[in-house]
Amino acid sequence: MHDPTPPPPGLTAPGLTILLAEDDDVVFVLTTSDDDADRMRAYHAHIAGYMVKAAVGPQFSRLALLLGLYQNSVRLPSPP
Repeated sequence: MHDPTPPPPGLTAPGLTILLAEDDDVVFVLTTSDDDADRMRAYHAHIAGYMVKAAVGPQFSRLALLLGLYQNSVRLPSPP
């Protein structure tokens, strides 16, 4: 579940918005921004993956399959 409060300053940029996630969420970013500063902000917010739409392009169906396989394969620790 995503936190309903707005992200702190520095976590938004044109083409990039990082939603704050709960501790048990795994977040992947699909964005138009290929800027290193945006990528750095995203990873500092502990996202699991950063993908640029232009690079994904026609491979979107393969990306969706990959994310589905990830969701079904990875086991995260149980919350305390």
